[in-house]
Amino acid sequence: MELEDERLRNEIVEQLFFDDDVDDKQVWVVVCDGVAILEGAVPSQRARDAAESDALATPDIAWVDNRLEVIGQTFGPHRTRHARST
Repeated sequence: MELEDERLRNEIVEQLFFDDDVDDKQVWVVVCDGVAILEGAVPSQRARDAAESDALATPDIAWVDNRLEVIGQTFGPHRTRHARST
């Protein structure tokens, strides 16, 4: 099962690399028994959702545990709202 999990992890990492909405350098991926765990910090809810969608789109991924934290969203030139992920 470890080889299959590693293959799935590599597929997700590749999806994240090509997704313009996600900074793949800020997302860590672990796969265990077909469950993808995403950890790290992203700048927006959109990036968080995109990373989860990328993982879910990977064949043979049964479930995604999205632990990505949204560290801030900028609204205008000087306003930042910090949000916690659930």
